[in-house]
Amino acid sequence: MLLLTGIVVVFIANIILGIFVYLNDPSKIYNRYFALLCLSLSLWSGFNYLADYQLSNTLIWTRMTFFTISYALLFLILFLNLFPRRLIKNVYFSYIAILSAVVTSVITLLPSFVPGVEIKDGVSNVLTGPLYYVFLVYFAVFFIALVCLVVLSWRKSSGQDRIKLKYLMMGVLAMAVLASVSNLILPLLLGSNEYAKYGTLATLIFVAFTAYSIIRHSLFDIRSVVARS
Repeated sequence: MLLLTGIVVVFIANIILGIFVYLNDPSKIYNRYFALLCLSLSLWSGFNYLADYQLSNTLIWTRMTFFTISYALLFLILFLNLFPRRLIKNVYFSYIAILSAVVTSVITLLPSFVPGVEIKDGVSNVLTGPLYYVFLVYFAVFFIALVCLVVLSWRKSSGQDRIKLKYLMMGVLAMAVLASVSNLILPLLLGSNEYAKYGTLATLIFVAFTAYSIIRHSLFDIRSVVARS
């Protein structure tokens, strides 16, 4: 019951954060990417929970978990590349990232990606197929790109921009590392998904740090939207 409460909080918090940022200025493409990121994280939390507790359809929910995290990574990369300023100006960067995400997301739905799920002691353990390694490569490349963008953005910022970015970047990195450990590294090392159900709770750190930066340091210049609401 406690975990379900946490998942509901994660789902709602991400949705609310995404809506506020989007409504602040829908014309800004990085606001749209941020909103899509929050939506993806909300869906990921829901599918991840269902994969462990709605066991009759756990294979479907498991595949949808990987499907949504493919796009969460994409929207996070696209957002970080544009906010608060464009970092990689090569026009092909976004196209390659989007194409990679689309191909990977389609692969996650194929039988050769996750052919089945084994239920053991009430825990759903993923049985991986040969295409699973495509996702691992995709995840590794995007994770490295994420870290590089965070470092590059930090180095190119100063003054008030750096203060605004500080907590956002801390939240992004904490979420990425903790979710990676619980949902990818531990299952590979232990051969069990016992801790994967807690991975989505890491997004609360992202929401908390982002919300603090919005309230305290006017991240996204969103306080006027909050006040009107």
